[in-house]
Amino acid sequence: MPKKKRQRKPSSKEQRRREEQRRPRESYAVRCVPCDARVLFQRGPAIDVMWFVSPELEEQLRKQERDVPEPVVGPVLVDTGAQFSAIAEESAKRLGLRPVDTKMTGGAHGSQQSNVYHVGLRIPVGSNHNMNIVGRMIGVPDLETHSKQYGMMVDGVTREPVGFTGLLGREFLQHATLTYDGAKGVLRIVANPDLFSS
Repeated sequence: MPKKKRQRKPSSKEQRRREEQRRPRESYAVRCVPCDARVLFQRGPAIDVMWFVSPELEEQLRKQERDVPEPVVGPVLVDTGAQFSAIAEESAKRLGLRPVDTKMTGGAHGSQQSNVYHVGLRIPVGSNHNMNIVGRMIGVPDLETHSKQYGMMVDGVTREPVGFTGLLGREFLQHATLTYDGAKGVLRIVANPDLFSS
C-alpha cells in the first residue's frame, strides 16, 4: 500500500501572503474626488493628492537653514492619455522648485519645450496607506488656471472651482484597476497594495 505524502506545513511568510490575498481589495481603493455624472463629464476623473519637495531637496534646504516649502494639496486629473504623471507649473512654483532639465513633449496642440522637475507625489490609498512617487515630472503650463471652469457639486453643495495641480499618468495606472461609469457618475480606482508606503 503506497504511503501518503506528508503535507508540508506552510511557512509563516506563506501564511502572511495568503492572508494578504484573502483581504478585501476595497481597502486599497484610491480616494477619488466626490462628484456626480455632470461634474465627471465636465471636469473628468480626479483624485486628491499631495505634492512635496523631494527628500534630497528637503535635506539640502535644512542644511542651508532655509524653510522647507509646505506641500501642495489638491486634485489631479486622471489622464489615461499621459504616459507619465505631471505637475502644474503653478504647483511647482509654490513648492519653490527649479527645473532640473527640459524636454520636448507632445500633445493635442503639438510639440513644445517643457520644464522637468524633481518632485514627490503622495497618493492616499485606503484608510491608512500612501503611495509615494518621487522622480522627474514634466511641468504643465497654466494647467491649474485653465482647469478652474466648473464648481463641484458635492452632497448638494456647490464648491468653489479648484484647478488641477497635475496629471496622474499611466505609470501609476498600470498598477491599478480603473472603473469609470459616466452614466452614474462613478469613479473607482483600486491600486496594487505592494506599491504602498505607510
